[in-house]
Amino acid sequence: MIKSVSVQIQAKQDAIEFELPRMVFTIEKTLMHSRDVLDMLESYQENAGPELREQLAITTADMRSGNYESALTRLETRVGSAMMSDVCRGLQSILRGDETAAYWSSLSIKFADNQRQIMKKEAMKAPGKVKYLSMSLLGCFILVYFVVIVYQIMTNINVMFG
Repeated sequence: MIKSVSVQIQAKQDAIEFELPRMVFTIEKTLMHSRDVLDMLESYQENAGPELREQLAITTADMRSGNYESALTRLETRVGSAMMSDVCRGLQSILRGDETAAYWSSLSIKFADNQRQIMKKEAMKAPGKVKYLSMSLLGCFILVYFVVIVYQIMTNINVMFG
């Protein structure tokens, strides 16, 4: 029972971390024309995955009823992710009025690299059957090209030597 709960928590955290690069990219682009953190979170919430949407809904409700920075700190604590800590730190900097364009740009690059590594790890888990099938497909393509070339040579052999 305890193991399944921890597995579920880890799965939710992984799902949130997988979506954070897109959220950071969205915040980075939104900062060009708006610094309203509540509006950023609410607008991203509409397109977020179910796990992140739930956390953002709690956070935006908390922000409407209290202190913005406290709400972001509670979000960071609930998710318990280093990546979310970086996002919350950046959002708190926006609230304080800091110039954060460079921070969001570097965070976007860092998170995109992290997401690429996660995707590579998942691709490495692909069963050997997939590799066998892709090699079979490649063999079929080569065979088709070989048959077409041989057929063309055989039908035009009298032109070449005639």
